[in-house]
Amino acid sequence: QQHSDDEIAALMTQLAIAEACNVPHIYYDTQSSLYQAAQARRATYEPPPLYPTYPTRESLLAYHGVETAQLA
Repeated sequence: QQHSDDEIAALMTQLAIAEACNVPHIYYDTQSSLYQAAQARRATYEPPPLYPTYPTRESLLAYHGVETAQLA
């Protein structure tokens, strides 16, 4: 069965959240075609870097200061 990009992305997000939060009791049917498609995509998916625009925490905070001032 073919799955849409949205379905695969949704499951990838759920898996990433469960992994990041160390939630061991979540059960996924590892034999399902959706799970296998998500794992195959995950193996080739390279997420964007966390701070591509802001190489340091200080530069990120400086940007937020400017953004906050503009919204005031």
